Parts: sequence; structure tokens; C-alpha cells
Amino acid sequence: MATATWCKHCGRKLPDPAGLNGRSRTVTYAIVPDGPMFGILLNGEVMIHGLKLENAQEIVSILNSMN
Repeated sequence: MATATWCKHCGRKLPDPAGLNGRSRTVTYAIVPDGPMFGILLNGEVMIHGLKLENAQEIVSILNSMN
């Protein structure tokens, strides 16, 4: 069982990167804390750095809808 990760900035629950591997889609993007900002995680690696939360949410939503 995976443990929840909570954002130190806004207090919301973040997706568990290990749990993303079990999904049926081959590619899933997730938002993760990246210093004082947020980043976008792909395959366990932060691929995009330095985003505001709102921008990261919009980008992840678009990327995940394309799968």
C-alpha cells in the first residue's frame, strides 16, 4: 500500500508516482512539488520545472487527455 504525499505549499494530496505504473495508460503525467514551485512528473522524473500550481494543473489535464 502506498502512502499519501501531501503538498507542503497547498496541503492537497499529490498522486503517488509509484501508483502511476499500475494504470492502463502507458503515459501518465502528474504534478509534484519542485522547490517553491511545481513540476510535471513523467515516468518517475520531473520533466518540466518551475510552474505555478494552476499552470501545472492545466498542462497535466491537457497532456493526460491526449493519451
